[in-house]
Amino acid sequence: MNAPILDAHPHHAGIKRYAVAAAACELLPVPLLDVYAQNQVRRRALRKAASHQGLALDEDQLRALADEELGGAWEIARRL
Repeated sequence: MNAPILDAHPHHAGIKRYAVAAAACELLPVPLLDVYAQNQVRRRALRKAASHQGLALDEDQLRALADEELGGAWEIARRL
């Protein structure tokens, strides 16, 4: 039987860890903190994947690609 596709490359283990970490952020009991934590995990995963490809992404690019839009009260608080 063939190995699953995600186990075919050494970097895929890291991808799985980031996926589990992002999913675990949902368990944080503080409103908005779970989304903030997920955004940070996704940014870190994206930054690492980009660096393996020889790319450097700035914070605006990471934010555009990885962040979940929060809206509502979070946007109001962020602008203060």
